[in-house]
Amino acid sequence: MQAIGPERRPFTAEVTVSRFEMRGHRFLTLILRNVNDHIAAERRISRLEREAEYLREEIRFLDDSAEIVGENDALKNVLRSAAQVAGTDSTVLILGETGTG
Repeated sequence: MQAIGPERRPFTAEVTVSRFEMRGHRFLTLILRNVNDHIAAERRISRLEREAEYLREEIRFLDDSAEIVGENDALKNVLRSAAQVAGTDSTVLILGETGTG
């Protein structure tokens, strides 16, 4: 519903109508709530959800492309050792010559 606010500008409103009786008289109450802030918040949430999904996709891409490449037997042994503890909370430190990655 469109309503006119105190500043004489229209706003989108949510309406609640209630009925009650008091001393034999029937009354109606009409409550108008400005929902523009709610609509703006929903739009912002939607935009942030799309942005979060985009960032999740970027992270998946980075995870998929961040592989250690090499055919050296020493490197294969290191990767095999790291794989043995990969499912635990252990920390693995790999040291190598400068410039080797």
